[in-house]
Amino acid sequence: MTQAEERKAFSQDNNKSTPEKNCSNNTDCSTGTSASPKRRILIHGIPGLFSDFLLFDPRVSKSSSLNGGTPQEEKHYFKPALGVVENSKEFKVICNVPGLERENLKINIDEEVRVLIISGKVEQENSGDKILVRERNSGSFKRSIYLPKQANLEQVKAQLENGVLRIIINKSEETKKIRTIRLSNL
Repeated sequence: MTQAEERKAFSQDNNKSTPEKNCSNNTDCSTGTSASPKRRILIHGIPGLFSDFLLFDPRVSKSSSLNGGTPQEEKHYFKPALGVVENSKEFKVICNVPGLERENLKINIDEEVRVLIISGKVEQENSGDKILVRERNSGSFKRSIYLPKQANLEQVKAQLENGVLRIIINKSEETKKIRTIRLSNL
């Protein structure tokens, strides 16, 4: 079975497990509440993109990945908390990444598909001491968010301060174009 077939089968199985939830285009499946498509995209990013890709991560063995296994290197992949807010002038993306150094952060925008991609690596402190409890995240992460048409991809600012990444994306002036279609004889 190819990876695409496995992904499709996995997706179909997951959809069957929650038939009571109405996951229509205007419903947030996690809460069952109504959400506009723009808000749903901003809040949830690309639906299932990285969770599904982690399932097929080359660092994860095939047999263990389908059974909720862990990467062969250990658990070094995490998903930092992310929030997106909007006002009349801009979109703000706020991501909590304590311990992240500037040189380990990468922020990209794929203009073709209008996706903001935040990736990085938080180094694990290694003092040689025996670790009794570890609740701090370390390792690699990657978050992705679709950007709406109003987002001006040329005016993006980012700031990392005290473990909080703030990305400001200005809104472009909305110009609604109306064009007239002339009827022709066929």
